[in-house]
Amino acid sequence: MGDNREKDNDDDVGVDDDDDQDDDDDDDDDDDDDNDDDDDDDDDDGKERDSVVVVVVAAAVVVVVVVVVVVVVVVEVAVVVVVILVVRVVEVVVAVRVVVVVVVVAVVVIVTVVVVIVVVVVVVVTNHRRANLDVVAVVVVVIVVVAKRLEKRGPGHASYA
Repeated sequence: MGDNREKDNDDDVGVDDDDDQDDDDDDDDDDDDDNDDDDDDDDDDGKERDSVVVVVVAAAVVVVVVVVVVVVVVVEVAVVVVVILVVRVVEVVVAVRVVVVVVVVAVVVIVTVVVVIVVVVVVVVTNHRRANLDVVAVVVVVIVVVAKRLEKRGPGHASYA
């Protein structure tokens, strides 16, 4: 029986030697696969970077919106307080016009900030640069047209009253 065990061990050793050679070949293949996996990891890292950029942009958007809204509200309150103090001196119609102008300007500022934020998010999230340029061009044209219309309808213009 001792001889059989030695033969079994010899057979196992021979099989192990063959397996080692095959394992070496497999290891080389595994190395190639590892390299491919590394490439895939790079792609995943790029996706992770993109998601981090989106989160950072979203946080910046929230901060900008909050700051703009706070500034607009503070300016509106200041103008209304000034109008209330001055209303004793000037006509009520002038005071109402000033308040309306302040509200319109506040709305335009808030809408402009929101549109710019949407454009930034679209540009960051999408990968189509041509589509991004089209979106930016449309938004810029809309902002300019709205600003020109509001400028024409402002105080002192014949159609304002």
